[in-house]
Amino acid sequence: MQIVLIFSGSLRKCNQSRCISLILWSAYLLADWVATFALGILSKNQGSPSGPHIENNNLLVFWAPFLLLHLGGPDTITAFSLEDNELWMRHLLGLMFQVGVAIYVFIGSLPQTRLKAPAALMFLAGILKYGERSWALMCASMDNLRNSMVTPPDPGPNYAMFMEEYASMFAAGLQAEIDVEKEPETQQRTRSLDTDAKEISTKEILSNANRITFFSILSALLLFLFTKKHGYTDIDVAITYILLGGALVLESYAVGLLVFSEWAFLKLKDLKQYRLSNMIFASISFFRPTNRPRWSDAMAQHNLISFCLEDQPSTIKSVMDFLSVKEAWDRFHHTTYCHVDEDLKIFIFKEIKEKSSSAEDSKGYKRFSSCRGEWALQMKGYQDKLGWSVEVEFDESILLWHIATDLCSYSDGTSQPENKCSDQNISKAEAISDYMLYLLVVRPFMLTAGIGQIRYGDTCAEAKKFFQQGEAMLDKKQACDMLLSLEPKVPPIQVKGDRSKSVLFQACMLAKDLLELKVEKRWRIMSAVWVEMLCYTASHCRGYYHAKQLSAGGELLTLVWFLMAHLGIGEQYRIEGHTRAKLIVEK
Repeated sequence: MQIVLIFSGSLRKCNQSRCISLILWSAYLLADWVATFALGILSKNQGSPSGPHIENNNLLVFWAPFLLLHLGGPDTITAFSLEDNELWMRHLLGLMFQVGVAIYVFIGSLPQTRLKAPAALMFLAGILKYGERSWALMCASMDNLRNSMVTPPDPGPNYAMFMEEYASMFAAGLQAEIDVEKEPETQQRTRSLDTDAKEISTKEILSNANRITFFSILSALLLFLFTKKHGYTDIDVAITYILLGGALVLESYAVGLLVFSEWAFLKLKDLKQYRLSNMIFASISFFRPTNRPRWSDAMAQHNLISFCLEDQPSTIKSVMDFLSVKEAWDRFHHTTYCHVDEDLKIFIFKEIKEKSSSAEDSKGYKRFSSCRGEWALQMKGYQDKLGWSVEVEFDESILLWHIATDLCSYSDGTSQPENKCSDQNISKAEAISDYMLYLLVVRPFMLTAGIGQIRYGDTCAEAKKFFQQGEAMLDKKQACDMLLSLEPKVPPIQVKGDRSKSVLFQACMLAKDLLELKVEKRWRIMSAVWVEMLCYTASHCRGYYHAKQLSAGGELLTLVWFLMAHLGIGEQYRIEGHTRAKLIVEK
């Protein structure tokens, strides 16, 4: 289990595979449980220190520190989720209890064991490893992160004394002026230096702990190698060598990860003017850590019409519905993934950059962060015609545009060769459309969904009922043609009332309005509206949920959130420049 965790723990940040996540989750839980269970077995056997197998019992006692080492876990997966960080206090209490049990087992065998020195070294390594994990969980907890970002109280310049001096000069007949100078760069450099100092201090602590742990295990292995082993069975001796060798290999791998980490890479890059640093820099550059994937580079897809056509009633699904697992199955079975290509990234960047360049002040930035399609429609000149579709609740707007995007896509069919620009906009709009519906259905906590789940369920129910009118099974093209063949002259709410929250036929009305436009213009508008909805979702999602998804392969939404903050759209990093005032007396 430790091997699985240390070699596969880092795969979570660049892979959205549910299989890998399940394997890691199982290994993460079992690793602690097995180590705790084994430690309990050792403490139970420690109560009988006499008899013919006394030497073997003493050798078993030597294994107790290894369990502490494994309870510390590998550096690649200190916590499986953010919630584990909040339980650092419980983990600390577990550390105290487990160390107490291990010491009890060890002290009980002190008069008989010949392994005092190697056992003491392994205890040092185990306690350091376990304590390092508790410390890391504490540092990553939300309360600690929040406190680390709070600067010391700063009263600022003495305003009362400044104004008193200004008034006294004015009373004395001196011509004094107040000159205000902005100094944002100084503050920014100070904050950057403080951040670097904290990061270097943290890395130094981890580096020192890893070095001590590594050399403690190595020393214990050498001491055990030269210890007389008469009285020990060959199997127990072999197991002990495996434990020592395995611990040394795993710790060597952890040290290697630290040496070849991005932090070490950048640190050596700054020092490459020295000959030794150049050699190390060249060897590290071979592994190209800067080119390693930072996230999965994929976006999940969920399509409403496809789901309604594929979700046919059956006995198995009735049983799943009875067991309340059908909803989870639907989310798993009907979710696919597509690659986020460079064209889509560039398109999103250009759209956000255009919005950022159009803002003149903080009010403009705030207005853009609250737009969810209005700005795109207004800039294209279609606010009057299509504005109703983005002025409703946000979850309703997502469903309207998602269904309309599908209907327009299948109505246009295969694009003509001369409309390559339209082809690109179609693929971008469809990808973002299915991604936004995925967030609404599977990740509702990442957007302000309102009653989105209810509205989605009612829309699916109405779509299934509508598609099942015919006897033959429909494909998606036929289903879209059926929806577009309707002529909804009267708004559906006037016929159905507010009993059902379905927006199926309102989406048909939106699709018909869009189909009146030229193909190229239509898809340019639709892709721009979808990017704006994506930005709105990113800026209104709590940072906690952005961070939570980092351990599950990451989300495109999080990258958009960072990009918006970098370009000044949003409120995450809006910091006013610091100023300094001084009195100037004219002679």
